[in-house]
Amino acid sequence: MKMIFDEFIPLFDASDVHIGTDEYRRGSANKEEWAALGEGFRQYINIMNRYIRAKHGKTVRIWSGWEHMPGTTQPDTDIIIDMWVSSDAKTKSAAGYQYINSNHGRTYIVPGAGYYGVSNGGLYNNWTPAVFTGNKEKDPAPDDPNLLGGKLHVWNDMGSNGYTMYEIADLTVPTLFVMGEKMWGTKGSATYSDFGKRVEPLQAIPDVRLLRRHVRAPDPETGLVFDSGETLYTLETPADSIPLLPYLGGAGDERKNLEFPWTASMQIKPASGVEQTVPATILGSRIAELQTDLRFTTTKKDPKTKKKTEIARSGLGFSRLDKYTSRPLRSPDGAATREASQVLLPEGRFSTLTFVGSRRATAIYLDGKQVAQFTGTRAQSLCPLETIGALPGRGGGFVGEIKNLKIYDRAIDKYAIARLAGFELPVNIALGCKVTATRSDTPHNLVPEKLTDGNTSARDSRWSSGQTRDPASIVIDLGKVRTVDGATLHWENAFPNNYTVELSTNGKTYRPAIKATGKASADSHKIEPAKARFVRINMENPVTQWGYSLYEIEIEIFGK
Repeated sequence: MKMIFDEFIPLFDASDVHIGTDEYRRGSANKEEWAALGEGFRQYINIMNRYIRAKHGKTVRIWSGWEHMPGTTQPDTDIIIDMWVSSDAKTKSAAGYQYINSNHGRTYIVPGAGYYGVSNGGLYNNWTPAVFTGNKEKDPAPDDPNLLGGKLHVWNDMGSNGYTMYEIADLTVPTLFVMGEKMWGTKGSATYSDFGKRVEPLQAIPDVRLLRRHVRAPDPETGLVFDSGETLYTLETPADSIPLLPYLGGAGDERKNLEFPWTASMQIKPASGVEQTVPATILGSRIAELQTDLRFTTTKKDPKTKKKTEIARSGLGFSRLDKYTSRPLRSPDGAATREASQVLLPEGRFSTLTFVGSRRATAIYLDGKQVAQFTGTRAQSLCPLETIGALPGRGGGFVGEIKNLKIYDRAIDKYAIARLAGFELPVNIALGCKVTATRSDTPHNLVPEKLTDGNTSARDSRWSSGQTRDPASIVIDLGKVRTVDGATLHWENAFPNNYTVELSTNGKTYRPAIKATGKASADSHKIEPAKARFVRINMENPVTQWGYSLYEIEIEIFGK
């Protein structure tokens, strides 16, 4: 190790060098062997520290974690500690250590993995570098001279085949803005929502392209990236593929995929009397596919009995792929980044098939009706733009006909999806409207305006009352008096036993329109056509201690 440090330390001119030291695993060692290994590792930290200081004049940094190993040797106090798993900063300071707040529960982003994550609202409203536990009795004082600060961590657990650079930047850059302000020691806005509005003009960073998707619609008004019209694409064998879009320039596979939000819609007809070859890819690239007959088996473990049950999945679905092996990409916890809907295309006729990709969610519609909704980290999919059918040489492509292929650089709503399928549905007139609430979980940025942002499933795009058993109300201002025909409320698991929807033209006098019992899903209601500018939802008797939580409220009219 001394030879290795001698080789690479001179390549860097920083005053500090990090030698790691976290996650030293016990492996197959028995108790006695582990005792020797733990003490030996503790001594290793000091041996390397003294060697590097003497020969290279560098200050050594390490990760916390040695405390969990057996042994008595303590690291030298001239070592700087990145405190990630431990939270005893106050104790370490008293012992003479300098340290950095690298708390894994608050400052870790792992793009594409289902663990860790950063709450920007929580950081802005509640965090400072002195917050390790949230308990002032245990945390160091903000002006502790041994507290050097804090930092954001973006880990590469998923490797180069995980999220694209745009997706990683989309996760990371908003947090950089938050930490930039909080690390300076100020909080210039009263709430995170106000802060977001203040820094929004700064998002267009000059000469930084990471936050610009490589594929964009030439006409921002329609959002259409590609429209085949009545052109008929015929795929006669599973090996057939048709170039979808010309190569868009530059290096990397990311330019042949569209990151969220996106929509891909088409009319599609499987060949009659032909058994599709799994996974029956309809759009493909090296790192993503949309498929009509994806098949795989998952394992579900009973938390009580620990018994494992295999569950077969098949049907319309999508995958992120390892570009080197063409197999579905797997996260470190062993879960494949793929989902199947258990729904197959009907044979012998054209159907309208639509995929909608948004942040941490993908929905599938067949003939205007939603047949699948996937949420979570692994549900954030890409729209592949390289081929219709499977990538050349990969096989397993769809056999049949495709026409009216449309790709959008936005997630179109269910009304537009229904119109693509030839149906006429009511229009949501609440999109972007002003919303107020009698109470909100502002510290976690679960605020009223998220109820009309068009996102019906993302965990961070919802309103919450916060923990309460009391009644709560929400009011939507439609901007002008409209004729209202219906309402759909997308409840999260924290819903009321009872709620009402009331209408008003002046915001003062309300009349009842709906009385209902809540449920943890989208709850749609028809309303006898009535004039209204203001819509009020009154909630009471929550089913959990966490009060009330809604993803979205849609107020509907027929026509425009």
